[in-house]
Amino acid sequence: MNVIFDNGIDFNDDDILKIIEGKYDLSQDDKEKYHDFVFEFVMGVRFVLAISDSDKVNLSGRGDVTIGNNIAIECKNIRSLKNLVKNVDKAKDQIEKRVAMNEVKFGFVALDISNIFPMEKAQSFVQRIFEVFAQNHARLKDFQRFDQSVIDSVLEDVNFQKLIQSYIMHEAETSLYSALSLRYAMGSCVFGIIFQINQCFVVQYEGLYLPVPTRGMTYILNTDLSGEGYKKVQEFIHGLAVGF
Repeated sequence: MNVIFDNGIDFNDDDILKIIEGKYDLSQDDKEKYHDFVFEFVMGVRFVLAISDSDKVNLSGRGDVTIGNNIAIECKNIRSLKNLVKNVDKAKDQIEKRVAMNEVKFGFVALDISNIFPMEKAQSFVQRIFEVFAQNHARLKDFQRFDQSVIDSVLEDVNFQKLIQSYIMHEAETSLYSALSLRYAMGSCVFGIIFQINQCFVVQYEGLYLPVPTRGMTYILNTDLSGEGYKKVQEFIHGLAVGF
């Protein structure tokens, strides 16, 4: 939320209220409506931060986000692989209709695929990698006698962070591409498909349990874009992580 206020992003008050609505039940969290609103709003803020001439995020509650008067973002929270392509098709149709009605000029499809991520497999991997790093950091602590705890030292290790991040995106891409073709026909109105994952792992060390929240984002671009257009869209998407 600080990112919104610190950057002077304009928004509808009702949209913020929608984000905090719902019951607090961790086991049912993903089924609460606010989960979809958070995904939509955060994705919209990412775009606003990457665009210098826009500072307005509008949500409809139906998955569509409007940035300024130019860009449509159709957000879909994917809960099963079998419905992935159907949701992407629906999002593409929605963008094409909005372009035809002159509401926007083009759009992106944004997918949250956290629910189709192989969490149990990934949790086991993260724990094993953490243990390897912890052994090495324990040796360094004995040798250099630094005051920081082994757990904190590992979690702040850039090599550990990059390794976990790379593995998480590998698993996410495997899940996505097992259902969606790399050459999916996006048409002329959809410039790309963005997908993200948000998960929290738990590492154990000497009787302690520590959460390790992770987030990743990648994309597929429309192969029909021209060479220069493809490059510009690619550069633009690379800037979406600014501020997060």
